[in-house]
Amino acid sequence: MPTSSDTVSTPSKWNPNYVAFARAHGRTPDAQAQFDRAKWPGGQMTGFLLWVSQQVREAYAAGAGGVVQDRNGLHVTGQEAWAAWLGRPGASRIPDDPLMAPGS
Repeated sequence: MPTSSDTVSTPSKWNPNYVAFARAHGRTPDAQAQFDRAKWPGGQMTGFLLWVSQQVREAYAAGAGGVVQDRNGLHVTGQEAWAAWLGRPGASRIPDDPLMAPGS
């Protein structure tokens, strides 16, 4: 018989978007955070913010759903479609940023 600990999921300490970011860069969230602290001292979320911004632009351009544009720019409005976009196989890295290039 299942206990309450078997049926209640333990919340992750990582935002699902950050987990997708780490996965796109071939790392676990912990390893990505360590990498980011070294890569972006004083602003360790810089790489993540650049990546998320790129993902929003790519999702909108691809018509993936979950992203709309208004006079203020692009916005994520559909969380299920957004999560599917971030979780797709082969989610891109940040190729236009030399600091995030492979091998850096």
